[in-house]
This record gives sequence, structure tokens and C-alpha cells, in this order.
Amino acid sequence: MERALAALNAQEHPSFEIVVVDNDSSDRTADVVRQSGARYLHAHSAFGIGACRRFAVEGARGEIVAFCDDDCVPEPGWIAAFEREFARRPTLALAGGQVINVGFAAEKEYKGLSRHLANGKCTFVNDPESAEYFGNMNLGLRRSAVLAVGNYDPSMNVMEELDLAERLRRAGYGVDYCPDAVLEHHHTGVSYKRRQRLRGPEWNRLSFFFAYHRPRSTRAWIRFARVETGLLAKDLRRSLRHLASRLRQKDPSGAMASLLRTASAVLARLSIPWILIRAATRAELTTRASEP
Repeated sequence: MERALAALNAQEHPSFEIVVVDNDSSDRTADVVRQSGARYLHAHSAFGIGACRRFAVEGARGEIVAFCDDDCVPEPGWIAAFEREFARRPTLALAGGQVINVGFAAEKEYKGLSRHLANGKCTFVNDPESAEYFGNMNLGLRRSAVLAVGNYDPSMNVMEELDLAERLRRAGYGVDYCPDAVLEHHHTGVSYKRRQRLRGPEWNRLSFFFAYHRPRSTRAWIRFARVETGLLAKDLRRSLRHLASRLRQKDPSGAMASLLRTASAVLARLSIPWILIRAATRAELTTRASEP
């Protein structure tokens, strides 16, 4: 956090504010933020990452909001690059900056640029031109447009930026890449994301899929079912292996976490009818937001 705040305070821009949303941390975060001169916003422990980002957009006082995380180091011209891009393109609502990933494994080397594959599963890409989505660790937003489409979905603790990008696109706003907004993204080996136990990553993935890539034909539904069956089998094998390992190690808390992960994977698929209804409602709201 200290490193990120130092880089933000060194930005080559005449007027900006730094806002830090703290998801109820128990360390010195609040003191570090206040000593840096940034504005501190405390988020309740029940908040997830989607809710925290929503809180940040609501709390920001500027029209252009640039997101980075505490494991990032923006270059001095980072804010100015986003401002130039949004000034040049009045219909642009979301711009992903250039991410230099430091210390990540090969499969995450291009983290920050992604595209959809199937059933809500996405893959990282090295070509910005082929990217459909951009990571929250380096993201510029036009605040008025984001608020017009309903802001970040507070129920999403993964893929929340993908969901926001799709709603903006479908409301007629621009989503694009901004190569001049550069930062380093450093691997820490720790995830601080809070996730609801039974509404986890698979629930979020299916919510995203049915909201924007819903099958429209019998053949497409059959393809979805075939892929989803394979994904569920893979999830269950992984969870049960983890459970067996924790039981052998006599680790009750780890075993309980495995059981919850297994329950989450199954419950997500059982919740598909409700997810479909919710997706239809959100699609209607997005359509209304795009109307003049």
C-alpha cells in the first residue's frame, strides 16, 4: 500500500484525489492511507470486491475514475493518459490500461487482458486488439456512464469488471484499450478478496454467462450442458482431492473449506433457473439505461 500510494502521489497531473477503500482490514492500512494524504473510506467486512468498487465510484468526486490495486505501481503519467483518452473520445466509458505483470506464473503473464471462451470461462490474451475485457488493476472509467448503467454489481466478487464492461457496451458506450496508461502489477501470492461462501466464483461465472452469452438455440443449449458437465466434474474432483488431503492432515478448518467449496460448485448449477431470471431482469435495466 505504501508503495502504491507513493506512486500515486508522484503523478504528473495538476489536480486529482486519491481514494482508498479499505475492506475492514485489521492492520495499519488506515494509518498508512491517512499519512499519505489520501481520502480513506472504510467498507464493512461483509462487502466483497464488487461492493467495494461500487463504493469507490460512488465516493469519488471526479468524472474520470482510475482504478489500481495496492499491489500496483502506476507510472507518473498514468492519470494524465486516462484523462487525455477520455477527453479525446466523448463516448468512451471504460478504458483498460497497459499492465506489466511482475512475478506472475506463465499462465497469468497477460493478466489484465482477456476474452470469453465458453460458459463464462475467459482466457488471458497477449494482444490488446483481441481483448474483450480489461482488469480492474488498471482501469479508467467515466463516472457518469458507470452510474447510468447501475455501477458495479455488489453481488459479484469475481468478474465484476467484465460484467460492467458488457453493460456499458450494450448501453452504447465505448470500451477500449489505453496503452499509454501504464503500471506494474506485482505478484504477492495472497488474495484479499472476500467471497460469499455459497455464492462463489462459479455462481458469478454463470451469472455473467447467462446475462450476456445465453444460448439461443437447442444446439447451443446442448453445447452449454456438455461443457458445464465437464466443468462440474473437474470442480468436484479438485474439491474432493483437497478434502481428502485435509482429512489426512487432520485439518478440520481446511476440510470445512473444501466442503463449502464443493457445496458452492453444486449450488451454483442448481441455481441456474434463478440466475436466468435475474439475468433477464438486469438485461431489461441495461436496455432502459441505453434509451435516450
